[in-house]
Amino acid sequence: MERGGDDILEPSDALETARKRRMALRDALAALEFAVASPAATGAVWWSRVSDELHILRHAVRDHIETVESPGGLMAEVLDRAPHLRPATDELRAEHGEIAEAVDQALDLVSRQSVEPRPDRTEEARRMVIALFARIAAHRQRGADLVYEAYEVDIGRG
Repeated sequence: MERGGDDILEPSDALETARKRRMALRDALAALEFAVASPAATGAVWWSRVSDELHILRHAVRDHIETVESPGGLMAEVLDRAPHLRPATDELRAEHGEIAEAVDQALDLVSRQSVEPRPDRTEEARRMVIALFARIAAHRQRGADLVYEAYEVDIGRG
């Protein structure tokens, strides 16, 4: 955060970029939730929609990771501002790899089914995606807590 005119704190570039990636991630999750919650009776169409939305989510997750972990990114800035937050940033970094792997696993299952759909795999796919939602939601909450502790600002608010 930098001082602007009249001593108003302006968000840093790293914080603003992370906020934009956070919104893109939220939008990708919402679109995936809509696809997963749609009727699976549509067969190949359902699998294809879920696969398409998982591809978008994978892109959003990768963008998030690259943005916040880059030199000069949010995590580096947080550590510059508040070195005592290193354990929390390390935990979030570790979660990034786990989340990326979970997205890839879900995408692998769903992509295979979009070629040869098996209705008996629908609930497995839904459970996997719902677990992914929970994992990402918890990660986003921990990230918001970290940002609040470092900047005293709610990254989830515009």
